[in-house]
Amino acid sequence: MVSNADDKEKVIADDVPFARHETKQSVTSDLARQKNDERRKAEVDENSYGLLYLFRRIGSLNPDGYRFYVIGTIAAMTTGMVFPVIAVIYGKTLYGFSQPDASVRRHDGNMNALWFFIAAIVSSIAIAVQNCVFALAASNLTTKLRTLSFHAILRQDKLRIVQARSHL
Repeated sequence: MVSNADDKEKVIADDVPFARHETKQSVTSDLARQKNDERRKAEVDENSYGLLYLFRRIGSLNPDGYRFYVIGTIAAMTTGMVFPVIAVIYGKTLYGFSQPDASVRRHDGNMNALWFFIAAIVSSIAIAVQNCVFALAASNLTTKLRTLSFHAILRQDKLRIVQARSHL
């Protein structure tokens, strides 16, 4: 048991903590600040769009184009992989020129020329597929965006006509 009045006040102050400190702000302004902080967290900064977010956004506009994007991406990766392969073939070619025997140099030269030719064919096919597929996907996406914007313009005009008729 508490014996004097000072001890009673101390126990009461410890048992019932006040939710507000001496900030000279009202509870309403604290709630408003908390809501604003939550809104800022929920908002997406226009300068911080990630690449994955942009791909998802474009993919949601044109869901039929996913297969075009996948095929085009694979073709683009193949196109990018051709250059390191050519570097390896080039290194083997330089090594082949250092062979002392002429028939071995000739054989290595022919094999390396064949590998260069195969790399050129693969590169040409990959570049053609990449360009065609991405052009087709871009065309479909542009058509979809134009259709959506046209429908939005028509809805705005329809709303203006209805508003104009209601004011008559």
